[in-house]
Amino acid sequence: MMTKDAEFILATLERNHGMMEFTDKSTPEEINEVFNMSKAAFKRGIGSLYKEKKIILHQDRIEKV
Repeated sequence: MMTKDAEFILATLERNHGMMEFTDKSTPEEINEVFNMSKAAFKRGIGSLYKEKKIILHQDRIEKV
């Protein structure tokens, strides 16, 4: 079961043609500005999506599978 944070991240990826230039190294301010969530919530969301094999993590971006 996906969390609301993971669902929002996935929806954002879909709106951006399956790719976005955010990673777990993005600043808390950038994440909060775009996603309106804490960096910890963002990392939990992408971690969940990664475990479910819905995203690929790159050094400079996140890509939807």
